[in-house]
Amino acid sequence: MLSGAAYGHFWGALYVVVGSEAGALIAFGISRLIGYDALRAWLGARLPTSTLHRFVASQNALMAVVFATRLMPFLSFDIIS
Repeated sequence: MLSGAAYGHFWGALYVVVGSEAGALIAFGISRLIGYDALRAWLGARLPTSTLHRFVASQNALMAVVFATRLMPFLSFDIIS
């Protein structure tokens, strides 16, 4: 509401949507970059590489769905995530 009061309805909403999406994408990117190494360090040999690659492939499809739903302003991020 504050962004709407400060920048107007359209620009305020646009700034909130862009900022929210950028923050979510940055957090996701950081977790993808360092998450693999952290997971391998934590689980070591207990997690076969083929299992991890299958999991990542299914996660790519899920990422596309989450990304598309985050562009919809009427859906709660908490429910989707």
